[in-house]
Amino acid sequence: MPVTMDNRADWRIVDGTLPNVVLERPTTVKDVAGGPRSSWAQIATCVGDLQPAVGAVKERFAQLGLVIAYTLFLNVDVAALAGDRFRIGARLFLTVEGGYDGGYDPLTGWPGTAHVNEIPGEV
Repeated sequence: MPVTMDNRADWRIVDGTLPNVVLERPTTVKDVAGGPRSSWAQIATCVGDLQPAVGAVKERFAQLGLVIAYTLFLNVDVAALAGDRFRIGARLFLTVEGGYDGGYDPLTGWPGTAHVNEIPGEV
């Protein structure tokens, strides 16, 4: 669901052009035998805009030895942590260390920004 901005702090959902984004966090659950296994718990849902990462973002993370492919702009501050993943339809994206900026950004107008890499082939 997309949003329009009459002013950058006022978000209103209008139609279906921007995707729904689900934030998932790793967790441990019991399997059928009662033993622990890894899983993902849904933490938040919001609306987002996935864009290729720009040069300045790529350079900042390259200095940390990380490669960033995408920037995900979110209509709410979801407080993502490193290792959390975002689900957009069937596509999955992993948040890197130091890759989440919460709080309203006057430059972009988006309350949350995540720098992510796609997890290929995983569902």
